[in-house]
Formats: sequence, structure tokens, C-alpha cells
Amino acid sequence: MKQAKIAYKQAIKSRRSSANTYISNELHDLLMDKDMINFWKSWNAKCPRNVNSKLVDGTTDSQIIATKFANLF
Repeated sequence: MKQAKIAYKQAIKSRRSSANTYISNELHDLLMDKDMINFWKSWNAKCPRNVNSKLVDGTTDSQIIATKFANLF
């Protein structure tokens, strides 16, 4: 049972590593070919941007949010 758990964790680690290597190799190849359009398409598909919430404590005004944040800390 313990060896199966270790093998499982190693397989997950290996899969994550190979996925990261694949992404970086593909992006590197596109960059070397100076194919900027496909580079950015690939980049955006594989590395999506984090969308931050614009609503904090029921407020959308950035000045009020900043004031609340300053008061909190």
C-alpha cells in the first residue's frame, strides 16, 4: 500500500514536470522562429491571466477600496 502511494505521487510529479517542459519547449521554439503571433496565442492559451475581482466588500470604487484596505492594515 505504501509503495503504491509513493509511485502515485512520483507519477504526478513526473507528469507536472513533463507538462511544464512541454510548454516551455513549445514557447521557446515559437520564440526562436520569431513567430510572435503564434507565440502569444500559445502563451495566452497555456498561461491565462488571473482576473482580479473589482468588487471588494460591496464596493467597486477603487478609491474607497484603497481606503478600506489602508484602514484594515
